[in-house]
This record gives sequence, C-alpha cells and structure tokens, in this order.
Amino acid sequence: MNIILEIIKIINLAGVIGWILLFLYLFIGTICIERMYYFYYTRSEFNKLYTALSQTSEISEELITPYCFSQNIKIIQSFQKNNSLSNKILNERLEREVFESIEEMESHIWLLYQIAYVSPLLGLLGTVLGLISSFQIMATLGESADVAAFASGIWEAMITTAFGLIVAIPSVLLYKTFDKIVEKRSNQMTKLVSLLNEYHQNNQEIQIVAKQENISYENI
Repeated sequence: MNIILEIIKIINLAGVIGWILLFLYLFIGTICIERMYYFYYTRSEFNKLYTALSQTSEISEELITPYCFSQNIKIIQSFQKNNSLSNKILNERLEREVFESIEEMESHIWLLYQIAYVSPLLGLLGTVLGLISSFQIMATLGESADVAAFASGIWEAMITTAFGLIVAIPSVLLYKTFDKIVEKRSNQMTKLVSLLNEYHQNNQEIQIVAKQENISYENI
C-alpha cells in the first residue's frame, strides 16, 4: 500500500503529463496481454502441418482438425471452398485470406509503435514545462531565490522524462516482438499458399489426363 502511495505521489509531481503517461503504460499492458493471448490461442505447429499436407493426396477434416484455431486453417478452408476454380482465381482468394489474417494479427500493434514514439516527447514536454515554471519562480524571487528549491523544481521536472522512457522502452520491445511473430506467420502462410496452389495444379493436371484417357477409351 505504501508503495502505491509513493507512486501516486511521484506521479502527482509530474502533473497532468505524468498521469497521461501512466494511462499509456497501462494501455500498452492491456495490448500486450490481449496480443499474447491471441498469438498463443492461434498458435500451430506449422512444420508438422506443412509436412502432412505435402504427403497427402487429399485434404481431409481429420488432417486439419488439430489446427482449427490457427490462421492457416482459414486458408485451407478457403482452398477447399474454391477448389473448383481456376488457378489464377484460386490464388487470388487465398492471397486475400492471407492479407485478412495479417491485418487481424497486426490489430493494435501499430498503437505500440505510436506510443513508443510519442511518450518520450510527452516526457520531454513535461520536463520543459517544469523547467519554465522553475525559472519563472526563480526570476520572481530574484536574489532571495533558494538554490535548493530551484534544484528540487528541476528534479520534479525531470521525472516526466523518466516516465516517458519507462513507457517507451517496453513499447518498442513489445512492438518488435509482435512484429517478428507477424512476419514469421506471414511467411508461413505464403509458403502454405504456394503449396496449395501446387496441389491444385497437380490435381487439375490429373483430371485433364483422366479426361483424355476416357475420350481415347470411348473412341476405341
């Protein structure tokens, strides 16, 4: 309890900007928890899925059920739904699913970048305003100004800069971490689309050969 009171006391010294920075800090914490849950919930063993799809001649529900919460399942379901279309149209549908999945993964992450950019500036603004206030007080008091009181004012002004950095540093780290996860999963989905297109093309070639054999048989 005493720690909380001390924190509130220090934030009060930083003024309105201190409370704004505290709100931003709690906000990035909320984004972090939400994104961590999302990425954990939608995780999948991509290499295992990719290997299974590479070795099968038919994509069954039993094969893809273990990956039902991942973004990859949406691409596979889109493939199953549009399997009768041409290669070009099918590829467009699959790429659309990839773009939608990437947008879903990037949701709220851009806010971390913005907060990381703005929070040090807010902290610097608070410091500048605090210094201006301290110099105004010193100018008003003139020769009777207390150096210790002036130093105390500068110390209070510097608190907002520290708060700004405290908010910015975890924001940058979280942004880079989540961005790396999105990049990795995006590459996996692109690789999956390439495999499904190859799978579709092979199936079409098999169907064409089968039709030609049927026509030849009928002519005999």
